Order: sequence, then C-alpha cells, then structure tokens
Amino acid sequence: MSEPVALFRLAYASRSIIDPARVPVEIPRILESARRSNAAQDITGALLFGADGFVQVLEGPVAAVEQTFERIQCDPRHAGVAVLEAGPVGQRDFDGWSMAFAGRQPDLQVAALGPAPDILGLLQAALRRMAGHPVPARSSATMPPGRHPGRANGPGRVPPSPSAAAGG
Repeated sequence: MSEPVALFRLAYASRSIIDPARVPVEIPRILESARRSNAAQDITGALLFGADGFVQVLEGPVAAVEQTFERIQCDPRHAGVAVLEAGPVGQRDFDGWSMAFAGRQPDLQVAALGPAPDILGLLQAALRRMAGHPVPARSSATMPPGRHPGRANGPGRVPPSPSAAAGG
C-alpha cells in the first residue's frame, strides 16, 4: 500500500509585464494553460490579477508545485516573483479548482502588499464576491454548490472583466 502524497502550498506575488492592452487576451490564455496543466499534475489553486501583477496559490504534490512554480518564474509575463508562503499543509484550500480565477481587481496594488499578506483570505474573499456571496472576515474556500470557473464541475470560462462587461 502506498503512502498518501504530502500536500504542499506555495503562494506568490509577481509584477505583470503584460502590456495593459493585451491583458484581456493574455489572462484567458494563462488560465486555460494553467487549468490543463494543473489538472494533469493534481495541482489546485487560485489566481488573482491586480492593478500591477498576479497573486497566486498553488497546492499539490511538492514536486509538481515546484515544477509549476519554476515555469512561472521563467515566464516572460512575470517579473519580481516573490514567495509569500511555502510549506506542507494538511488539506487543500482550493480543492476541486484546477485554477480558480479570483478576478481582476484594478484597485489591488500587488507591489504594495505587506511582508505577510493573508493571500488565502484575499483569494477566498474575491471568489466569494464573484459568486455573489457575503464575505466573512476569514472566509472558507468551500464554495456553495454550482458552476464556478476553473472548478472541476464548472465550465472553465473566464468571467468578463468589469470593463468588458461595461463595454469598455
């Protein structure tokens, strides 16, 4: 009988090098690629795009998370990649999400995040807001039943950005 695979979580923030005019094209590409690759490697997580960069959590087997993070660090769309949290965990916070998209928050300055931001809380709150549910001070990643982008039972679509929904 084999031992259960130890879970590892890595949270990072990075500055975006994407031309702002290309963001509506690049974010769906990033999500599509991440969802395909992560599902194949048993990685779950969430991504948030702020005014100036990315905040992401990856969870899964340590070797798979490290390999994925190495690819991210080499990706020319990222600069100044900073690990915010890394280590073993007892359970996943984004179970069932190959890569949840916590949205685009133009008011979030990734560069201004403090030395130990509550990344899990930030991502979980954004996901709950997108699902139209109240956000407790420290929300659980357990989402209500239904279809959610990036979730195993969801369509994997990227919700439109607020500016796209407003026609701009």
